[in-house]
Amino acid sequence: MDKKQFDNHDLPRTEIMEAIYKGMNEGREIRRKNKRKTRTKLSAWVTGTAASVVLASGFVISPVNTVLAEVPLIGKLYEQLNFEIGKEIAASNLVTEINQKATSNGVDVTVTSAFYDGNIIGVTIKAVGKDLSLKDMDKEHSPESGYAIGGSDKEQLAGSRGKLEKLKDGSYAAGLEFEMRDGKLPKNYTLPLTFTQMANKEGTWKFDIPVTQLPVRTVKLDERVSTEDLAHTIEMKSLTIGKATATLEYTSVHPVDGINEGINMKVLDDQGRIVSERSHSFANVTENQTSIIKQNVLQLGKINQDTNYLMVYPEVDRKAIDITEPLNQKVPFEAASLHSDFKIIVKKIVKKDNRLMIDYEIVNVKRSKVKEGWYKQFAEGIHLIRTSNIIKSDDEQSQYNVLISPGSLITTNTSKKLDQEKISFQTTFNLDSVENMNINDYSLKLPFGVLSKEERIKLSPIQLTIK
Repeated sequence: MDKKQFDNHDLPRTEIMEAIYKGMNEGREIRRKNKRKTRTKLSAWVTGTAASVVLASGFVISPVNTVLAEVPLIGKLYEQLNFEIGKEIAASNLVTEINQKATSNGVDVTVTSAFYDGNIIGVTIKAVGKDLSLKDMDKEHSPESGYAIGGSDKEQLAGSRGKLEKLKDGSYAAGLEFEMRDGKLPKNYTLPLTFTQMANKEGTWKFDIPVTQLPVRTVKLDERVSTEDLAHTIEMKSLTIGKATATLEYTSVHPVDGINEGINMKVLDDQGRIVSERSHSFANVTENQTSIIKQNVLQLGKINQDTNYLMVYPEVDRKAIDITEPLNQKVPFEAASLHSDFKIIVKKIVKKDNRLMIDYEIVNVKRSKVKEGWYKQFAEGIHLIRTSNIIKSDDEQSQYNVLISPGSLITTNTSKKLDQEKISFQTTFNLDSVENMNINDYSLKLPFGVLSKEERIKLSPIQLTIK
């Protein structure tokens, strides 16, 4: 989705790809010999303790916190900033007015409101200063959002950073959403937050923002489904429902060679309405001589109050996972799937007016069987994602922040084939939605799984009764 978000953006180069394939095979053999091994996913996602959040924590400001009986201004701000969860919470009058103010370099920054729903913390800020100006920013060296948060990318909470917008009264406002991924979320939490740049002004604005989680309802589940050969099993554990968010926890069992398998899930309510997916990850993996057991967490969007049950359509995805490759390197460069026989060679990158054109060749290393149309689907499925929205975990999988802020994700505009024999394409991205796009801030998101569609195993639908 909001990159995450990446601890390490550099993928292996051509000269070590063969070693990676060999190492993966050897690793599988080692895993078969181990009776049990536990992997804990490491990432930049925040846990439920303030100590794990290395956003520089500031002094405590004593705020007056009141839940707004009427929130026309705050609600309008969330509407203007296009934050779906925030809009839903504001419409239900569940946003808390904060009004913490810090001053630095002649600029007053105020945290005006906050909410905490499910695993999402939302914050709005307002900045006022005599010489404060977005137009006077150093566009080349300033963050696209118009402000900077203290701490390195890997230390910051993952989430969505809305752009700083100028309001009619001359002030500037922005909305931020942070996603917490601790197994047991605290009911009360203090979010430490430090800004080091606001528009064209540098300074230090520190806040400690107290939030209380809105009431949630947890439904215990025990539904289970398996493939005919019993090689794969999915067991539902619980569904936690907030006001505008929900969290589905489940266990998946895989064969010993399925360490890189993933689970795709489509979720509909009893009226056939799609329940959006915000993020999908696993918290823990254990392994024995016969199987791999993954504890999975699926973060969902709003479940309507009139919903009696959900229908979940799961499938095991044995394909190569999508990978990311940063653009801030000299062409030509290669980007290879870690778990399949494909790679691309990026030969040319040209930015002209509001378009970014990338020429590349798709290489089928072992000449695996591929339908002709799949190459085009691969080309059309390439995205640009802001590198800071990505997390690279120790299991080699990329987690993408789907709480995307404007410009965080740029989808393909057009793709055309350049050379039939070499399977060469040119993919063009329209940059109209991105102001002052800096190529070095983005990575390619490459859908190598499109080239191995035969590796998907559908399981029977699961009905989850929630009332």
